[in-house]
Amino acid sequence: MAVDFQGDLREEEKGRLEEALMDMGILDALIIPHRYKKQVLKMDKDMSDRYLFASPKYLMHELSQKLKVDKININGINEEDIYDVLKSILIDEQEGGESTFISQYGHYGIGPIRGKTSSTYKYKYIGAAARKKI
Repeated sequence: MAVDFQGDLREEEKGRLEEALMDMGILDALIIPHRYKKQVLKMDKDMSDRYLFASPKYLMHELSQKLKVDKININGINEEDIYDVLKSILIDEQEGGESTFISQYGHYGIGPIRGKTSSTYKYKYIGAAARKKI
């Protein structure tokens, strides 16, 4: 993932965030800038993957308050593309229940799907320092 944790998060919150992103299929999904959306969706029908298309939410509590863009060197993707994806995932469930969200307590949802993290998970993929440990 092209992100790192914001500096003020506790270790257990980092673990819950990473575990929720993994459970949701977001941690290893491909970030696709809006300009490539149609092209990606028309690709070979025998291919399989998960894609993140940004739908940023403004003036709401969203994931860019917990994660920041890590240094990236990926052709075709810029920091704004990644921030827009982070801003598409809310912190805490909203009324109506159809948003994509992760709470600080490990609850998460994608549309009608709901789940909860284990609270024992130790983060290991988000952030350059965590990836060096692997």
